[in-house]
Amino acid sequence: MRDLLLTGRSINATKAQQIGLVSQVVGEGEALRAARATAAQLRKFDREVAAAAKRFIKPVPHDELRREIDVFCELFARPAVQSGLRKFVESTDAQPYLP
Repeated sequence: MRDLLLTGRSINATKAQQIGLVSQVVGEGEALRAARATAAQLRKFDREVAAAAKRFIKPVPHDELRREIDVFCELFARPAVQSGLRKFVESTDAQPYLP
């Protein structure tokens, strides 16, 4: 997934699911229904047990995340990035993210 950040390459929803970037793909207009169904399923579990399971499955690397946030913010403050984002937002091209 880092290659997406480094290259600016984009992928479709199916590919995102295949590589584990997203866990579920739904049709247009179905996102809220799917999110509510997932939330309803999560509510069936004891809150403390669910929290413990999450910690066991994948510990949160707080220090690494803090550094990623700092680097991300530093990059977004750069004029070239701001210019690129502005171009993306203002563009009417089918693929404005490509040079």
